[in-house]
Amino acid sequence: MNKEKLNLDKPKKEAKKHERKSISLINELKIDKEQKEKDLLSEEIESYYWKRIYQEKLDKIKDDKDFEKAAIDDLEDDISQGKNGDNSNANWALMSILSYKNLEIFEKKAEEKLKEIKGDKDFKKSAFDDLENDINKGKNRDGVNANLALWIISSIKNISNYWQDLAQEKRSQMARKTQKQDIPKRPEIR
Repeated sequence: MNKEKLNLDKPKKEAKKHERKSISLINELKIDKEQKEKDLLSEEIESYYWKRIYQEKLDKIKDDKDFEKAAIDDLEDDISQGKNGDNSNANWALMSILSYKNLEIFEKKAEEKLKEIKGDKDFKKSAFDDLENDINKGKNRDGVNANLALWIISSIKNISNYWQDLAQEKRSQMARKTQKQDIPKRPEIR
């Protein structure tokens, strides 16, 4: 056995040099706040910031019945006016419905309203006329209308994706039913 005397002073000094300032959240768990922030990418910090803000604001309104009633009443008014030829209201309705779906709030109403406008040609004509108007104004350097056109196009894309997902789900269900009918029952094993 080596009886050489170990000098632990040097490792202790080295350890103290690298010792982190930490806060104790739980006695067993110490988190170095500065190091944690250094380990995060700036995009992660930014993501956390925006997620925290939207979650905080969403929680503020999520279960507020007055807020929901006001939003739904306005949506119903926009749909009604869109069906009667008011172009901009038709697109506000589309953007509102997709906002509800995206935020996963008022889901039953959003589904109901999507089904209400599903085959309505007058509503669709109003929405598309307004979109064309916004595109033309955007081409003439009207920034507000250019951005409105982009919001509307985004809403239309999301509606398309919604209907495609729903159709895919229905096709899968139909395929499963067809497969069950085609497969003979397995004979009992005795």
